[in-house]
Amino acid sequence: MAQVRFQIIPPIDRPGDPVTLAMEHGGGEPLELAWEPPFHVGEIEVPVGTSLRYRVQRGSRACEVDAFGSPMATRSHDTGLNDTIVHVVADWEDRFTGRLERVTVPSEILQADREVLVWLPPGYFENEATQFPLIIGFDGSRLFNPVTSPSGVDWAWDETVGLLSRRGVMPECIVAGVVESAGEDSSGHSLRDLELSEERGGERFSRFAALELTPFLERHYRTIPKRASRTVVGAGLGGLRAFWTALGYPEVFGRAACLSTSFEDISQSLPATSRSLLAVEEGMFPPGAGRFYFDHGDTGLDECYEIYHTILSGLLREKGWVAGRDFEIRRVPESGHDDLSWRARIGDALRWLAGQTSR
Repeated sequence: MAQVRFQIIPPIDRPGDPVTLAMEHGGGEPLELAWEPPFHVGEIEVPVGTSLRYRVQRGSRACEVDAFGSPMATRSHDTGLNDTIVHVVADWEDRFTGRLERVTVPSEILQADREVLVWLPPGYFENEATQFPLIIGFDGSRLFNPVTSPSGVDWAWDETVGLLSRRGVMPECIVAGVVESAGEDSSGHSLRDLELSEERGGERFSRFAALELTPFLERHYRTIPKRASRTVVGAGLGGLRAFWTALGYPEVFGRAACLSTSFEDISQSLPATSRSLLAVEEGMFPPGAGRFYFDHGDTGLDECYEIYHTILSGLLREKGWVAGRDFEIRRVPESGHDDLSWRARIGDALRWLAGQTSR
């Protein structure tokens, strides 16, 4: 017999609501899962090689939908000896709001078209005269859709922004995710890392975001055309690119959220030789350039990041930046350098940028 364990990550709104699996195996008895944050968990025992078919439901009625609001097909799994099945529920059919669109943005700077995912909040369709703040994020394949995320875990950006706006923490926003390049170069570096790296010409990607992508989105969607209403967000090298994009184009972006910022860059530089930290030290960056949020965990790769952020804090203070007003740096206990951690932390970043500390 095989032991099969399920770990289901729910949507972020009311995550503790009961979750069941409607099983087509055997007698079809539903499997009620237990809430053990961040998962709903449960186990069944079946013969090895059994083809499990099941649907994920909230309670006994509301079924899961994909990132575009379409009903999910029945899931299936061929069991081995002992399996753990992990997946994310993009949303529930009765709570899905807004609309996710795919657009293609032409770029002379990148010399190639770029796919961008754009989430429009529900209020976008209620009043055609209303304009909305704009949030641009890197690693677009991870931001909305667990199916396209390499880890199978998305950041739940649409859910997070929607929930915070319903709670009055921030206004409804248009959220755009730039889908990263796929593949590697001849040296084994991912094309995604190369286009975000400050050491390897990431300035070109910042120019694309500021000078081509933002105007494109403003032409096609009702955004508020002001720097204070534009935010750029990323994690890892994406956090580094968000930092330099907002710092380098303050006339375009007024806010940046930089999660697990990889100041060591591709070269894995020590803090004393970090190109980005040295550039901050040598550059003219007076206070008032915007609001910048940084965080890092204390496990995995993020365990090494505290010293980089400590140095950054000192450099910004020397330039007159005020902690809590111009920038915020947080160490998040028991959190790491991964999509599940960033999914849990993006809400605090957006709260702080909106003027609420969440503490």
